Amino acid sequence: MKRDEIEPSAPSQTRVTASLRLLLTAAAALGVNAAAAADEPADEPEAAASGDRDTRTSYRYSEYDEDAQTGTIIGSADRYFVRAHQFRLDQGVGERAQLSLSGTQEIMSGSSPWYVIPGPSDSLIQVLSGATIRDTRRELVATLVSDPIAEDRNTYSASISDEDDYRSVSLGFERAQALRDQLSLGYGFSYADDRIEPSDAIENGRIEHADKSTTSGFASLSWILNRSAVLQAGMQLTYHDGFLSDPYKLVFIESIGNVSADARPGNRLQTAGIVRYRHAFAGADAALHADYRYVRDDWSIESHTFDLAWYQSLGKDWRLVPSIRYYSQTAADFYAPFFDDDSAAHASSDYRLAAFGAWSAKLNLRKRFGAWELSIGAERYRSDEDYALSGDNEAVPGLVGYTRYFAGFDFGF
Repeated sequence: MKRDEIEPSAPSQTRVTASLRLLLTAAAALGVNAAAAADEPADEPEAAASGDRDTRTSYRYSEYDEDAQTGTIIGSADRYFVRAHQFRLDQGVGERAQLSLSGTQEIMSGSSPWYVIPGPSDSLIQVLSGATIRDTRRELVATLVSDPIAEDRNTYSASISDEDDYRSVSLGFERAQALRDQLSLGYGFSYADDRIEPSDAIENGRIEHADKSTTSGFASLSWILNRSAVLQAGMQLTYHDGFLSDPYKLVFIESIGNVSADARPGNRLQTAGIVRYRHAFAGADAALHADYRYVRDDWSIESHTFDLAWYQSLGKDWRLVPSIRYYSQTAADFYAPFFDDDSAAHASSDYRLAAFGAWSAKLNLRKRFGAWELSIGAERYRSDEDYALSGDNEAVPGLVGYTRYFAGFDFGF
């Protein structure tokens, strides 16, 4: 999974309280498109904070289960089910550097929205793929940090992700440096090269293969407001180029009574802004994480994401983390459930490009046992056209609801 976020550039960790220093490493990841839930990470292990052991290993297991498709449908109503395993190793290298290696395996099965056809009385009928779709994704990520607790530090990253029909390779660089007392700058860039090879290209007339690339850069400022609070603000530009259509999606053309391939522009420029606030409450032994993210692109999609989490210590070894997220987006200018004719150069009926909103709530419970820490939790996600801030309220067949369970452990030595 590629990180579509402005990366946190933590300020001087020697000037903040210990509880805030620890919680700064657990910043929430805000995806550009909350509907692409299957591409979101599981409950990822937190990066090792200063003062942790030289070596740390982590494991996470999660089950992601989409709700059955409702409404009038053709095909299987059983949506995606994903099992994921994630391993991570953090290891000190030399006197100051830290190397992190993580591996992920996801096994996916189920049906997916294919296209939409008009029904009687202005109703919409969702056509879904067969329930025999099965895919496995494997990802390996390597990250090297020159000095995790230093004010001035570099981070180098590389990743490779492989599926039955998709391969992605990416490289990244980040720099954090102090500007003056209580203020630090972070900036960086990444590049990803992707190869798409649909598994049934010949049978269904799809493309045999195609390529796309993603180039992204960000810059952020972090302020230490006082011994208990940090504020971060930043901007990110992301440019996608190449084959950006979905080879597994179709659009229905009413004038000819037949379907056509999903067709999107060959490039996409996204501009994002984010504000993060972290506040530690020493008396309550707790911390607040509050994030807001705004994204706009040249496909006319505009989104807002609000994320709120509370990190509460319960006694010496317990920690409870409830969180809530709200997401809303407008529709792409070439989206419609179906099309009257085939005159448009670009056309897509992918529900992820429609106007909708989404709510999700997550609860995570963590318990320390000496050098071990166990984690268990659950998340519930619902999306609906009525949740959108835009107020269009046009029906969007195929929107996702899901439940996710996760558990795992961390061990330091």
